[in-house]
Amino acid sequence: MSSDRAAGESLLRQTAQLAPLLEISPSAIVITDLDALVVAWNPAAEALFGYARDEAIGRNLDDLVAETEELHGMAVAYSQRAVHRHHVRTFARRTRKDGSLVDVELGPRRSSSTGRRFISGDVGRSVGA
Repeated sequence: MSSDRAAGESLLRQTAQLAPLLEISPSAIVITDLDALVVAWNPAAEALFGYARDEAIGRNLDDLVAETEELHGMAVAYSQRAVHRHHVRTFARRTRKDGSLVDVELGPRRSSSTGRRFISGDVGRSVGA
């Protein structure tokens, strides 16, 4: 088994272990890999952004919730900073499935418990909504 495949399977196992906590969290929580591909999407994220879990899993987070060119550029830059730093908390504007804008507080975290890093972003709550 290749190391990338083993790491991917390990990430999926970790996500499965976190599933009960993700389900009950009132905060929208999105877990991505280092390429910003969504590997976990909780019910609060569904409610905030309008995408069902099955619609979000496997998609690039920045493509999913930053649809305009300006927002997408800012989202990609933020994701890249989050990969290289441990904690980058900020407020940002994102788009919902219906195209409406939502202001959110972003607070990504990195984990390397398996020797591979992944980004876990608590997008928190809608700000000013």
